[in-house]
Amino acid sequence: MTTALLTICGMLLIAAGGLKVVIPGPATDALAVAGLPSHPLLVRAGALAELLLGAAALVWSDRTVAILVGLSFAAFAAFVERLRRLPDAPSCGCFGGAGEVPSARHVVGNLLLAVGCLAAAATHAPSMVTLLRQHPSTGAVFVVATVTAAWLAGLVLRGGPGSELS
Repeated sequence: MTTALLTICGMLLIAAGGLKVVIPGPATDALAVAGLPSHPLLVRAGALAELLLGAAALVWSDRTVAILVGLSFAAFAAFVERLRRLPDAPSCGCFGGAGEVPSARHVVGNLLLAVGCLAAAATHAPSMVTLLRQHPSTGAVFVVATVTAAWLAGLVLRGGPGSELS
């Protein structure tokens, strides 16, 4: 279970980081609204670090990586909560899009993912790559399931279907 949570978080970091590398504008705007440094090159550098941390979460079963991923999701939760409290924050820019509403659902989702990563660190969860190497057929099913779960988690965090409930 904790391997799945860490894998989902890794995939989300890769997707969100990759999108912000290509489209830094919404995240740049969100940082500016929050009163934080907001140059597009700074956003791209942070997004690249996010992407690399996500890749590390998929490859290495290391406590430090799991803790860093958990802390990054906790930081994202704090950032989204800060934006939620500002009247002129139209988007969080987390996935490179302009319509991503900073919502309570987004904050809670990030916090739950952070806790899952910290649980992965505490239980020494194996990485996705380790699972694939040790159990190829089960690992393949695991990858399909976690890709699907990451896509669904991304919908929830972005404010996809049902965003009126946020």
